[in-house]
Amino acid sequence: MSNIQRNSHIENVAIEWLVKLNRDTVPSELEAEFMAWLQSSPAHQAAYIRAEQLWQRGEALQKLAQTTAQQPVKANFYFGWQGLSACAAILIVCLCVWLLPSAQQEILHFQTAKGQQLHIDLNDGSKVLLNTSSALDVAYTSSQRTVSLLQGEAFFDVAKDTKRPFDVETHQGTVRVVGTRFAVQHTELDTVITVLEGKVALGDKSDSSIFEQAVLLTPNQQTTFAETKLGLKPKVIDAEKNLSWRKQHLVFRGQPLRDVVEELNRYSSTVIVLGDASLANKNVTAVIQLGEKGVTAETLGSALQLNVTKDNSGRVVLSR
Repeated sequence: MSNIQRNSHIENVAIEWLVKLNRDTVPSELEAEFMAWLQSSPAHQAAYIRAEQLWQRGEALQKLAQTTAQQPVKANFYFGWQGLSACAAILIVCLCVWLLPSAQQEILHFQTAKGQQLHIDLNDGSKVLLNTSSALDVAYTSSQRTVSLLQGEAFFDVAKDTKRPFDVETHQGTVRVVGTRFAVQHTELDTVITVLEGKVALGDKSDSSIFEQAVLLTPNQQTTFAETKLGLKPKVIDAEKNLSWRKQHLVFRGQPLRDVVEELNRYSSTVIVLGDASLANKNVTAVIQLGEKGVTAETLGSALQLNVTKDNSGRVVLSR
């Protein structure tokens, strides 16, 4: 098989995967098989990004039909899920910690380096996944469960306890729940709250530690403390996709390349930069497996037809 034939075959397989995954319900086994194929080669990853671009223009099935008409075997596929695309594989260090119960308040500190994630099991059955470059303190008493998010981002799966509310304290305000699954992220100027399951209240604690609720979030809603203070309504989002970092990959749906690069740079000390300012608004649709930054940049560059080089300081540069 020539290189041209091999590349054409890979692109057709990528389109077939896109069609198979374009269902309302995707079995976990099928998704795992897809991720294994995606991670097995940068060529697969680049081909899948191109397939997504063809799909958005309505050309993917037409291209597949033209190719398969020339082949003795036809592919069978299902129509389904929109959204997954390509990228490179990275190993993220994941640790697991068990917190022992304490009769008195004890402040426990946890922190991750860039590119690390930390699994924390709390003694009440709650679980925390601390994302890259993040830090938090945990303080439990007989009447209160308090987590202080000092920096970065964390996902919380909170065990229900009506007698002890679960508070996440940030620089901008307090997030209170009884039992739910949600994420809190510190940005440069604000705090973003995303709800996957249950209900989450945002507000402030007065000097007497009485919680004053400002807004109540429900599943697939997202807001910030700044937006809440301005009286803006929470955004309706796909929380599962928005919080895809929990599964060690990032999902982008038409985001500008500058935002994609900014997000990738949260996970590695190797910095990606844009060598051409005009690339900043280039839309990217992709699923990027958190992995080796150089491979990720190579994959993006190949799929978007960009050059990938390194400058004298070791930064990865994407340019035309």
